[in-house]
Amino acid sequence: GSAANRCLYGADAERAGLWIVALTTVIHLVAASCRHQCVELLKDYDSAGGYHVLTHAIANSSAEHVPTLLELVTVLVCCKIAGAPSSYDEMDDENGGGSSGGETTHRAVDIAEGKMAMNTNAFEIVDELMARSTGVLAAYKERHGGSRPIFDGGSDVA
Repeated sequence: GSAANRCLYGADAERAGLWIVALTTVIHLVAASCRHQCVELLKDYDSAGGYHVLTHAIANSSAEHVPTLLELVTVLVCCKIAGAPSSYDEMDDENGGGSSGGETTHRAVDIAEGKMAMNTNAFEIVDELMARSTGVLAAYKERHGGSRPIFDGGSDVA
């Protein structure tokens, strides 16, 4: 058959895991560039509607793919936006850049900064997901006598 018959689109692509592959590739590339103080790819991701695409994928993916997509949100949330002073820079200023034991301290600061939410655009996805889920979870609790949902993959919360 033709090349068009060998392509997967929309829901078929999602079921085959292609949304995960594409978004993982792009988001990890963007995050890696941010770790090297280059935010041009992050700006391109934003201007091309990348956050919207990720939000759409989360809202329309199968339950088995959502956890991976949520992990990608955390990767973006922790992207350091260039221009924001880091505590590493402030420590260099305070310590004159050459105090003994500074390498260990700087390494600890780098690890901590890698886990901080610094990208407000990506954090808006988290905010939107929380706002959407609050009503769903409240309705679930009401229907089930106040019990909390169990997220084991085998139950349907909705």
